[in-house]
Amino acid sequence: MASQPVQRPGVPYFFDHSVAFVSNSTYQAFQNSTWLRDVFSSLTVDTQTTPEQPSVTQQFERTSLMFFQEGAFGFPPGMTGFGFTSESPGGLKLATHALETSLGKDNVSPYTETTSVHGRAATVRGSEMAFSGPFFSWVNETSTDSSPNIPLTRTEMVNEDYAPAKLASNLVAIGLALGPEDSGRFEQVLRAVGWSVERHEAYFAGHSPLDGGSRRSVIVEPAVGSRRGMSVAVIALNRYTSHDEQLGDARLMVGVRGKNVAVLRIHPSAGNEAIEREIDGL
Repeated sequence: MASQPVQRPGVPYFFDHSVAFVSNSTYQAFQNSTWLRDVFSSLTVDTQTTPEQPSVTQQFERTSLMFFQEGAFGFPPGMTGFGFTSESPGGLKLATHALETSLGKDNVSPYTETTSVHGRAATVRGSEMAFSGPFFSWVNETSTDSSPNIPLTRTEMVNEDYAPAKLASNLVAIGLALGPEDSGRFEQVLRAVGWSVERHEAYFAGHSPLDGGSRRSVIVEPAVGSRRGMSVAVIALNRYTSHDEQLGDARLMVGVRGKNVAVLRIHPSAGNEAIEREIDGL
């Protein structure tokens, strides 16, 4: 029987945040870099949510990157998560239906978490999609307990953490290296939540709806050897400067090609045609 065509939800789904499990040396460098914390971006070390598995988060205007040390929760280096979020009432229900239609109900699992947003009790509801390799993805919405049917925007959730006086403005693109099965499934996820997909010979690119006047992109290429999961992130800057910061195995290059952009290479060999195209478009 032919598979049913996916009915796109009709409301926008934005990039929420991404999670990467990195080497011990990279994690320690993220945690201890004075320049990263004082100059580049708002940096939060969370030892409260999961005291035995602390995380380091880079907070940008509408997006964030969260890093765990390899071995946290039993995950290997390279384990990566990519999240979408809904800011529209009823958006999660629509996305879940589209994902179940595309992937099958057995591959979409609902979850609920309690949290706090700037001192207000809140609930995160979401659906997580199953993958075979070291990769996971989700779509969620967050609402305060006093207004459970009105999702919060990311600006409402992060505006107290974002530091516009620092260099980093917003995430532009993330590069992922995935195995063939997970790559195909993630393309289905992107299409199900309404992101546009461009196919190229060696990779494909997914692009978000307009988000504060710009778009977020995810570049997916084949995993090769140890290069798996998040390999690179492109970050827009509030102002130009030039700097190079070694962070364990990772490297942060600021002011790339004379542009207001930084490139964080998680994997030493990261960097490809697709990322160069993203930088050219800035």
